Amino acid sequence: MTRGYPDYSPGAARSAEGEFLPTIAEAPVWFKDDFEFPACKWFPFAGTATINTSFVIGAVTYYPYLGSSMMVCTSGVGAIFQFQRDIGTPPQTSNLGFSMLFLFSTKADWLDSEESLVLIDTNFWAGTLHDLFYISYNPRTGNWYYFDADRVRILIGNFEIEELSWHYIKLIINPVLKQYVSLQVDWKNFDLSGIAYRSTGLAAAERYRPEITGRADATDTVYLLVDNYKITYGET
Repeated sequence: MTRGYPDYSPGAARSAEGEFLPTIAEAPVWFKDDFEFPACKWFPFAGTATINTSFVIGAVTYYPYLGSSMMVCTSGVGAIFQFQRDIGTPPQTSNLGFSMLFLFSTKADWLDSEESLVLIDTNFWAGTLHDLFYISYNPRTGNWYYFDADRVRILIGNFEIEELSWHYIKLIINPVLKQYVSLQVDWKNFDLSGIAYRSTGLAAAERYRPEITGRADATDTVYLLVDNYKITYGET
């Protein structure tokens, strides 16, 4: 597929016959938040968010990378945290990727709900359209969900991941066809190709708004640690 950038580097390794060996090309980055600054740039609707180089949960100190920073999202007891950030619109002519590293607190502290931990909740106002694509996770059950074209939450499948451990998530969408493409969680890949996400008519100023939400059960507090939030384009 032609993507406007090479699939190999002239400095890549050579075969025994002297030919270049292809290397995997990374999609160009449109937006990246690595949280390497003292102030949090995500707007809080609920809960608190801080920029930390480490964070203590129980008796253990957690780091994204030793010496680097992360965003720490915290709910109140029996409450939620919710943060969002408005950004410029990435190119809408090729597949887009939304990815980050994350760590969540003890599973038993989260609300047992399909919307317990919403990791990808992105609204796009295109001037005349409003698009919404969405991925949530229930730490209590290990179930993953998406919103369909009618904003109904649909089960993707079960893939339980560990509490208090760093994980990777990446959603790829097709903004031309208004469809999901795939979801990757750590090493697990879910094929979402051909599934439409929500796109409805709405007159509004053009902007992208990613959002992250977490919900605690009635008697507990929950935490989410986030690093390396990226939006990429030219994905396959």
